[in-house]
Amino acid sequence: MNSTVLLRSVSGPEILHRCDGYTVWHSGVCDGPHGLCLTLEVLDESGARRMDGEQWQSSTTRRWPLDISVSSPDIVSARPHEVIEARSPHYYRLICMFGKYGRVLGPRPAPDLQLTVIVHPLGVHVTRTLGRSVEDGRNG
Repeated sequence: MNSTVLLRSVSGPEILHRCDGYTVWHSGVCDGPHGLCLTLEVLDESGARRMDGEQWQSSTTRRWPLDISVSSPDIVSARPHEVIEARSPHYYRLICMFGKYGRVLGPRPAPDLQLTVIVHPLGVHVTRTLGRSVEDGRNG
């Protein structure tokens, strides 16, 4: 029986930012059969339905509320190839795959691989490097 491993964890779940009743977190970065993938979520923990305004909406003419990319010395910058979006007045969630199974192979784990997350409505810019972190932007 062939027991090929098709999925492995690159980074565990992590809270990237927490301030003003908002929490930005990811459920872990995985290396799958098509490359890296992760689920990123912004939660409004206040319960005040603050995420139903236009700034949390995406369209074909505007950028999404969240920008996600990975980079390393070997990868200039890569954005997700496939994205599934879900939202409510209490959360905004993106399921991101940096490749497309059977069509495009996305980036693989590498030394100094960096994950960058920008949450435009909150003015948050966070970069994580495999266990080390650097955060800049609003509320440091």
